[in-house]
Amino acid sequence: MKEVGHLHWLAIAEELDTAPSQWVDDRGRRCFASVVTATLSGSLTDYVEDTLCQFRMVVRPCAETSWLSQIDLESVDGNRICVEIMTVFASLEGHSNTSLVRSDIASLPSTTDYDPNKTRAQNLRNLFHQERKRAHDPETPPHVSYRIATNDHLNGVGLVYFARFQNFFGNAEENAIPEMPKGTSLVARRVHYYGNMDAGDTLDIVTDVTTNVENLPAWLMTYSSARRRSDSALIAACESSYRVVPSLGA
Repeated sequence: MKEVGHLHWLAIAEELDTAPSQWVDDRGRRCFASVVTATLSGSLTDYVEDTLCQFRMVVRPCAETSWLSQIDLESVDGNRICVEIMTVFASLEGHSNTSLVRSDIASLPSTTDYDPNKTRAQNLRNLFHQERKRAHDPETPPHVSYRIATNDHLNGVGLVYFARFQNFFGNAEENAIPEMPKGTSLVARRVHYYGNMDAGDTLDIVTDVTTNVENLPAWLMTYSSARRRSDSALIAACESSYRVVPSLGA
């Protein structure tokens, strides 16, 4: 996920033909590419240590698609993991809890011209708003909590690495499903980001689990929301799907 983030960042710089250090808003404040949505799809169990892989950028980010990119990780065996990232520009001023200023992704112009990348970006923008409404009540006991540390979780400009949320939500899902069936594999995870954390604050994650066992192979679906403990603000929401392969002895 970190490598994908670097490639996404560099592709935006190439598109704008401007160094990231020169990105500023209308008030002259420096801007950064702040992740709105990150979607991972593909069977992660197909990859083991020392697997030879190659990154390939399938969709390059541009303003018309809300800076949506797609990067595939392909192995020599033909397995593939797809990662999508959609970003907006944000400026930081003071503590991130109160002054993370993002562009309004809903204000971006829509188009009637069919373009699969523009359509995908619009769908992600719609999901961004829907997931906020589904967020858990802040009084619900968390399945896992993280105290944010500067060296472990924040990048050089004070934003929590978006890739770290993959670990956060993955651990929350494991705690919510303590007896994960053998042979279960993650096949998709979509995370929407709504805010940021300051060092020293605590992130609380609550996870719901639903199952579909009417048709085999069965599926586990999880929905998680992460809130900042200091003010109960929603920071991120996540939806994951797991494929459950029944054992031969069942």
